[in-house]
Amino acid sequence: MVRKVTARPGYTSAVGTKVLFAEPGEVHMELEHRQDLLQFSGFFHGGVISGLADHAAGGAVTTALSPGKIAVTIDLHVIFSPLQEGSESSQKQERFK
Repeated sequence: MVRKVTARPGYTSAVGTKVLFAEPGEVHMELEHRQDLLQFSGFFHGGVISGLADHAAGGAVTTALSPGKIAVTIDLHVIFSPLQEGSESSQKQERFK
């Protein structure tokens, strides 16, 4: 289900989100380092990082739900760590009770 939702037209497919791994309660996703996803200093824009975290977290919860059900985010808080250089951004999320 996570791969199907990610591939549909919309934000996640437009930014090139890739699902690397999806098992019950755990999802790994990745974005390529593209110029249109960066902020002025060449790092991923905070909104892009937040979007990846949001989608990965929702995907992790969705994998643990009954077939055909899907999770949506009702609250999201992101605390950014110091900037680091790299060619990709990845997100690993696990479902917590």
